[in-house]
Parts: sequence; C-alpha cells; structure tokens
Amino acid sequence: MSHTTRHRVIWCLCVGLGAILLSGCTPAPVRDPQVETVTYYGRTLDKDAAPLEVAYALTRAMRDDFLAESKAKRDEAIDKQFALAASGMLRASNPSSLDDNEFLHEIVYRWTPAVSHYIHDFDLTWEEAQEKFREISIARPMRIGSTTFQTRVVLVPLTDPEAGPSASTVLMLRFIQDDGYWRVFRLEFDRKHRTILDSRNALSALQEDEEDDIADDAVTEDEGDDGTGE
Repeated sequence: MSHTTRHRVIWCLCVGLGAILLSGCTPAPVRDPQVETVTYYGRTLDKDAAPLEVAYALTRAMRDDFLAESKAKRDEAIDKQFALAASGMLRASNPSSLDDNEFLHEIVYRWTPAVSHYIHDFDLTWEEAQEKFREISIARPMRIGSTTFQTRVVLVPLTDPEAGPSASTVLMLRFIQDDGYWRVFRLEFDRKHRTILDSRNALSALQEDEEDDIADDAVTEDEGDDGTGE
C-alpha cells in the first residue's frame, strides 16, 4: 500500500471512528437525516428505485468520501451515505444507550473505513455496476422488535489490490424498505464465500424459518481487520 493510500486510510478511520487523532480534528456534527427522494450519480432514488441502483450510488459515495481532497467534498459524500441509509429503521433498531441519531452516526461513519482497502473496485459506471453487482431477494424476513420485514441483498465482488485471486471477497449490502424506499440497513463482508455465485447460492437457499449467516451488526469488520470492528 502506498504512503498516500495509507495516509488516506488513517485519515478516514480517524473521522469514521470519531477519534480525535490529528490536530484540528473535531467531532462530527450529528445529522438528523430523513428518507426521501434523492438523485445521485445519474440515478433518481425514489420509491421505485431498485436496491441495485441505491447500491451503485452508495459505493460511489464511499469512494468519493475516501478520496475527498477537502472537508466540503467529504461532507458532501458523507451526506449522500446518510441519505442512502435506512435511517428510520436503524433508529428503530437502536439497542444502545446512545441517542438514536448518535447510534445512526456510529453505523454510517464506519462504512467507508470498512471498505477502504477495496475502494478501487467502486470506480464504476452505472452500466458496469449492472454487470458486476447482483441483487437477490431473501426468503427469511428480518425482525425488528415484533415486526418482520422483507429484505434484499446486493452482492458486490471485491478483489484485494495487493494479493492474488484467493484474496477476493464479497461485500453484502442488506436492504430494507424504509417508508417505501429501499435503503441500506447493513453492510458486511461474506465470511464464508469468496465469489458472488457462492454467496448468491447460499443466500438463495435460505428458507423462511432458517437462520442466515448475516451478522447482527449493521457493519462488521473486514477479514483483514481494518480497525472498524467492535
């Protein structure tokens, strides 16, 4: 990893985890995002937008976040990530003692650091994303409190820029409908499978009464331990 890339990873982790490690680094403002129609990267993400379109916009926003060369550009990219999060459902699932918006920030601010090692894979056009990403429906619903919700998963293949084919992995973006919009509820890596085909087959085989392998956290750490895990 180059010196420039390492510097960006450290900077991104500093802000993403809320650590005041650099001079002048201050706590991020607490946003109060609402789920609404937005247009990012040429896609109008309204109630008719598919999870695949939202996944494309999110990966682009995370890349812009990581590569931002100014605070204004980074804030703009982070705002997009909050707009694409299932903010209402995430607040409703808050199991912590944190304020709901603080809990939401704890999740969303970890997303870019979690994928930073693979950020080169997000330099895509919409047409390329359609070819590369895969969207599937999950038979087993997600339960929040006493209510169950149907979910979808978008699978994103990733390759380690510093290793061979065996270092490939799959990013799983779990979607839930929030006020009629498909938005991201969970971001994690598939710990058991290295290809989209294997991940898709495993998830598609789940029945409604079976447990899936998706973690309970809204974001989990990479196998390479990038420092974003609990």
